[in-house]
Amino acid sequence: MLARLVVNPAVEEEGRKSLKDYRRASRVVIAAGGADYINRLCMSLCSDQLADENTLPEALAGVDIVVVPVLLGADYKVMETTSAWRNAVPGENDRNFESTRADEVIAFPDGDLWNDYLKSDVETAQGQGFDVLDKG
Repeated sequence: MLARLVVNPAVEEEGRKSLKDYRRASRVVIAAGGADYINRLCMSLCSDQLADENTLPEALAGVDIVVVPVLLGADYKVMETTSAWRNAVPGENDRNFESTRADEVIAFPDGDLWNDYLKSDVETAQGQGFDVLDKG
């Protein structure tokens, strides 16, 4: 089922892809969580932290990693993630925030198959005591 999941790469010219398209070229990291989790993930990839320049997107691209942020609602269903990512709000330690900064390594989930795929993972994490919405 994983290979059939569809994403929209943040780099708009690329168009929709299935995760199967990444199989030989990249490693895919699925980062699912609630709105605050997605906001923190966006800040970690798209803004400078404290006194340091953020080089994480370049480092991820250098080792062929694609990050799929997946916004989950209170019912643990996949919600529209792109606007949450693009409208993320920086905190006081987040400098030079630009939501497109990590676009080369970001792809957003597309389609209902994501709910089916994540359901058992969410249930397993909850059964182990993890707060899926807050901690991912």
